[in-house]
Amino acid sequence: MAFRKFIFILLTAITVCFAVAPAAFAGEIAESSPVVVDGTEIFFVKVRITSDSIGERARLIADKIVNAAKDPKISVDDIKVAPGSSARVLEIVAGDDMRIAEITAADSNIEGITLDEHAENIAEIIRRSVADYREARRVRHLVVQSVKAFLYTCALVLVFAVLRRISAAYKRYEDRMPDGLKKFRILHVPVARLVSAGMLRRIYEYFGISIIVLSGFAATYCYAFFTLGLFPWTAEWSYLLGSYAVFVFERAGTMALGVLPNILTILAILFASGLLLRFNKFIFDQLKRGKIKIAGFYPDWADTTRRIFKVFVVAFTVIIVYPRIPGAQSAVFQGVSVLLGIVISIGSTTVISNLMAGVAITYTRSFHLGDRVEIGGNVGDIVEKSALSIRMRTVKNEIVTIPNSSILSQPVVNFNSPSKEGALILHLPVSIGYDVKCQRAVELLTEAAEMTPDILSEPRPYVLFAEMGDYAFVYELNAFTRHPEKMPFIYSELNKNIVESLKREGIDPNVPKQVVAKKVK
Repeated sequence: MAFRKFIFILLTAITVCFAVAPAAFAGEIAESSPVVVDGTEIFFVKVRITSDSIGERARLIADKIVNAAKDPKISVDDIKVAPGSSARVLEIVAGDDMRIAEITAADSNIEGITLDEHAENIAEIIRRSVADYREARRVRHLVVQSVKAFLYTCALVLVFAVLRRISAAYKRYEDRMPDGLKKFRILHVPVARLVSAGMLRRIYEYFGISIIVLSGFAATYCYAFFTLGLFPWTAEWSYLLGSYAVFVFERAGTMALGVLPNILTILAILFASGLLLRFNKFIFDQLKRGKIKIAGFYPDWADTTRRIFKVFVVAFTVIIVYPRIPGAQSAVFQGVSVLLGIVISIGSTTVISNLMAGVAITYTRSFHLGDRVEIGGNVGDIVEKSALSIRMRTVKNEIVTIPNSSILSQPVVNFNSPSKEGALILHLPVSIGYDVKCQRAVELLTEAAEMTPDILSEPRPYVLFAEMGDYAFVYELNAFTRHPEKMPFIYSELNKNIVESLKREGIDPNVPKQVVAKKVK
């Protein structure tokens, strides 16, 4: 089904192209028009002598030549040059009463010869055309042409048989060739990383189908051109097919030559941009690895700075290349470009804000991959930083995605930064009744902290007197750790050790919150 759809679309596109070609072809021949008899151009008309166009004059002459050839009473020798209505006009007549064409001084001036010479040349061409017209309709000639048509048909059948064998062989190697194509690289990236195996197989299949279908179409087109040209009744169709093909190739060649300087300039610009981007990647890779050092430039800035520089290089390249793209100056191309620009500008407001926020986050160095942070009430480890958002894994093993623009609008607590420079201080408020001596309360809290795993013994934990409540003294226990990723477990152990220390001392922590921990008498 997919194969049939593809062939249908391809043939439809080719048909549309050649359906449009006649109108464009007709527009091209404005300065001269051929006189066509039996699909053969015998000479060109380049001057209009009446209100008729050049093309209409050529068609009238062709019709009169055909009428003369059909008249058995007119022999080839009866076609001759006769005086015209003035000294600057000569007529080509057949017999006594059939006027075929008028030759003017303007016609001969364009050819660069005298009027008499030009008229005689045209008369000789018309004599040969009449003779050929009559010869093409003789039985012997038609039999020879029929044999040629049969041979052409056999050749077309042979071509299609060969194409069928090629298609079958191509199909047999279809499953094997994509594995070989995976070894190729595009911009130093393996093809296998850009497209899946299924997509690669479809690309390979459609490429083969395209070549085979185009080859079959070309063979059929050539067959129609040569076969229709064998018989006088279909010679005009052969002439049209040949004219369209010549027109298409001429236009393609003219366009290719016209855009060749721009194409070469574009290739040179792209080559220079590619070299600049590779040099940019090399420099910033060295900065990232620390092999090149710049005062005030941190290695973790290298990737973002490289991308910013790459964006500027690509934008500058597009600005230079855009006017040189074939068709860039057309109104349609410019209109589509403006429309795309409006759509992108309207739909990318949030994207741009997130991109700019991502750049700001990088240069403020708020956090790095693997850091334990708190953002908007979410506590977790940074597992991914992208241009638009960050992803963090919470202590409950949940993945939270936060847009970069949201991060800039709220405070970020990084628990790893202190631990890298010294140690992170974990603080815990504890309420103990006034009947417990402050010195003893401090000792109990300090002992509980020292018994907790991953709490540093140096510097030692310390206690601050935070608040005097209605029923109890609020102490703040501060302890040092170098493992912020274990914070939930450290707090859990710390709370457990505090409760056990208080119970061993006879202080009951299991009381209403407003009464808090109070020594049992």
